[in-house]
Amino acid sequence: MNQRSAHTGDLRGRAAALAAFDRSDDRRGHAPLAAEHRPDPEPVRDRGPELLTHLRFDHDVFTLDVWVRAEGGMRSLSGQVVEEDPDYPRARVQVRRPDRTLGRRVALDGSFGVTDLAPGPVSLVVEYREYRHDSSIVTDWFTV
Repeated sequence: MNQRSAHTGDLRGRAAALAAFDRSDDRRGHAPLAAEHRPDPEPVRDRGPELLTHLRFDHDVFTLDVWVRAEGGMRSLSGQVVEEDPDYPRARVQVRRPDRTLGRRVALDGSFGVTDLAPGPVSLVVEYREYRHDSSIVTDWFTV
């Protein structure tokens, strides 16, 4: 007897999986995950944001460092774009979620930040005004 039942589980991962297989990013530059460091949990005295992980993405002309912190039940991202050639101006970073995209300006020092993110899948896009033949570079999907 073969019976099918309705799936009652969490479907947030389904949208991320479909987004990960979206071929529209094929024309963008790719910055794969190069390193991940998860610090050992420490006793928190001041109840400030807890560092969950530090990720590093590499591309041929820049490195993108991202720190993920927990703030209550939400997450925050802070990042640093470090370029080999500062003649290519940074414009924005897009924080992509399966259901929406948040845009942030990159400061002159290469930093950016996003707060109040619900836990779940994220991918970052670094958009350049002029960057050789590519207008943007995308990271792998990761979970905050």
